[in-house]
Amino acid sequence: MTLVASESIKEATVFLDMLQAHMMDEGWENFALVAHRLKGAALEVSGYRFCQLITEMERVAIQGKGDQLPIRYTALR
Repeated sequence: MTLVASESIKEATVFLDMLQAHMMDEGWENFALVAHRLKGAALEVSGYRFCQLITEMERVAIQGKGDQLPIRYTALR
């Protein structure tokens, strides 16, 4: 279980960096895709609160409300 959690954290770190890049580029569609992948990774280790935050960010990105993402990204980080 420790190995799975450790790998999940590494994967999440990569996805978070990707989210930040898409947020800066205002690439909302790509942001939503990466957020969806991150949500799946969080569910693998029962990261329910993490998943809730990601789901909210994914929804905001799909709606094109990028101005609402930075504060949510900070909370997620």
